[in-house]
Amino acid sequence: MIKKYTTARHMKVREMRNAGFSLLEIAMVLAIGAIIMAGVMMYYNTASVSQKTEDAMGEIASIQQAIHSLGAGQSDYQWLSTTGAQVLAQSGMLPAKWLSGSASTNSTGSFTGYTGINNPFGGAVTIGAGTTIGTNMTYTIQYANVPTQACTKLATTDLGSGVVKTTIGSTSSQGGGALSPTDANTACSATQKTTIIWEMY
Repeated sequence: MIKKYTTARHMKVREMRNAGFSLLEIAMVLAIGAIIMAGVMMYYNTASVSQKTEDAMGEIASIQQAIHSLGAGQSDYQWLSTTGAQVLAQSGMLPAKWLSGSASTNSTGSFTGYTGINNPFGGAVTIGAGTTIGTNMTYTIQYANVPTQACTKLATTDLGSGVVKTTIGSTSSQGGGALSPTDANTACSATQKTTIIWEMY
């Protein structure tokens, strides 16, 4: 009788074990799933920042081209000193996906044009006149909200011989052009998101 009861009990325990997963097995599956998801998210974030960095370099080149085209008949860049980004935004020379505001007519019949330019990282692009060579003899492109991963790449990229200096916070390139990798890394690592200013002619 005791043997029969013990056997029946063992069979019941065995059936329960075979019926489903143990708590330990479920925890292991969840842990492995979390590790895989973290890896996928890290890869996606890196790929996303890399693509936005490439888009940013394309945008900067287009802004340079638009400024040179619009200012071809001007002796300096004073025309960019107060509303440079708005002037470029309304020029029709930049793709609408980069612009803030809208090119539409409001309820009173007034035209409300684009009001500014956004960079691929969601920050504002500010355009102005520079002073390094002489008052209004250069122009500046300021990129806000640049993440650390993109900052070093953008700050060390050669944007052409027309770059007078590149500045992040209190760090500026020595002798014009891009920042050195060491200076860029130090300046970009100071905060999670930073502002880069290029001064050009």
